[in-house]
Amino acid sequence: MALVAAVVLVAAGVTGFVALTADDAFEMRAAAGATGATGATGVASDEVRGQAGGQDQWDVPTTPAPAELGNLSAHPATAEAVLGPDTARIVKTAGITIVVPNGSFEDRFAEASDVAERYGGFVESATTRERSGSITLRVEADRFGEAMDDLRALGDPRSVTVRGRDVTASYVDLEARLRIATARREVLFDLMEQATTIEQTLRVQNALDDVQLRIEQIQGQLDLLDDQTSKATIEVTIREAGAPVELTQEEVEAPSVGSAWRHAIAGFFRALFAVLVGFGYLLPIAVLAVAVWGIVLLVRRRRAAA
Repeated sequence: MALVAAVVLVAAGVTGFVALTADDAFEMRAAAGATGATGATGVASDEVRGQAGGQDQWDVPTTPAPAELGNLSAHPATAEAVLGPDTARIVKTAGITIVVPNGSFEDRFAEASDVAERYGGFVESATTRERSGSITLRVEADRFGEAMDDLRALGDPRSVTVRGRDVTASYVDLEARLRIATARREVLFDLMEQATTIEQTLRVQNALDDVQLRIEQIQGQLDLLDDQTSKATIEVTIREAGAPVELTQEEVEAPSVGSAWRHAIAGFFRALFAVLVGFGYLLPIAVLAVAVWGIVLLVRRRRAAA
């Protein structure tokens, strides 16, 4: 009996785990499908309609995205053809660790701060410790290479990481959306002047509010991309030779008994949940199997009695 109970529990746990995994995969596919169904341009296709006092129904036509601009985020080459190679939008970031001679940290740290001002930028943040510190610089993107050369000259660069992310396609796509939304707003303004009833006025006003919100959201995204691409971000770490290296938070925090206990409890309930789900799948099958087995036994007994 104990062996049978153990087999049943294991079977229920495996079944529940497989079922939960399949459900998660299905939800992820459904979410991906819903995201794709919203369209590339994100321009709503709702219409503003009104009817008053025997007048014919009047519509506010939508302004669809041009086919050649509707999905530029998926075609960077098309975006470059629209903007041209000289107007590509690149987000530039870098990280550099510099080791300087003993006793020179303060001077070199000040020189690193001056690099930002020298190349049309500013110091975003700075942190100093004993004989070491870190600083985040924003410099003009066009002078990013010069700023990196000046930083390398401060000491011995132990590690340098440079990254570039092309957001040209996203920028062009957002600009297209903004033009479409702005054009629709002008149409709505014209209809607002033509509205003759309260119902028509309210319908147009609601549509105007939606379009204005969309315009502000798109403009905010464009402003963010402008800021990210006009200035490069450089994370600089400077320390004197022999200075202690600061450990990351993950390296400092050692596993604790409390943390292990919390993980154990969470794991127990996850396993219990999987077993219960598995029982939900196995119970109907077990009931059906018992019924079939009972019928088979009944038929055998009747044959034996005959």
